[in-house]
Amino acid sequence: TNDSKKGEGNILEYPLSGEVRTLDLTTSYDTLSATVIHQCVEPLFEYHYLKRPYTIVPLIAKSLPKIEQNGLRYIIKIKENIPYHPDPAFGDMPRFVKAEDFVTQIKRLAFIPNASSGWWLFDGKIKGINEFREKVGSNFDLFLKTNISGLKTPDDHTLIIDLVEPYPQMNAALAMSFTAPMPKEALIKYDNKMNDRIIGTGPFMLKKWNHLSGVSLVR
Repeated sequence: TNDSKKGEGNILEYPLSGEVRTLDLTTSYDTLSATVIHQCVEPLFEYHYLKRPYTIVPLIAKSLPKIEQNGLRYIIKIKENIPYHPDPAFGDMPRFVKAEDFVTQIKRLAFIPNASSGWWLFDGKIKGINEFREKVGSNFDLFLKTNISGLKTPDDHTLIIDLVEPYPQMNAALAMSFTAPMPKEALIKYDNKMNDRIIGTGPFMLKKWNHLSGVSLVR
């Protein structure tokens, strides 16, 4: 819904066929959760609304990836000054998307305690990601400190992904909410418990979630 002094005329009520199971990007893989989450987060890419056959276009990325090394390296430039929704994790300061936020979320897909529904996207595909998964185990402090060799951020707006072998579906993977950016500050503040909150950059932000009555979003 879109809160406004105009009242009910500016509120959209959308019926959901069941209860929203989770708002955590790592475990959301059902239509109901996606209906909410996709209003609030933005991955690097998205599907063009009108083009058929379906066509992937940039969203937070400036353009589609530059692909090098015979399909083994993806270089992605990220738009500047993309703000997250306000959150206590940021204090009173604005927080803008950085390349490392995409790395943080991909690491969350590999982190065993998250039991991510999206781990299959990168299992065995990104250099060092399986080694990272085994090394950090269930240790959250080690998760925060440990890097993945195939994920590099030479600056705040460049993401480099090195693959084990060519992965033609990579752009599609980076268009899923599984890979929307996640600020590390939020994970630290909430101890990686993101089931009932969304910290995104999309056109709507989460106002409240009542498991019985539904979800309220504001513009």
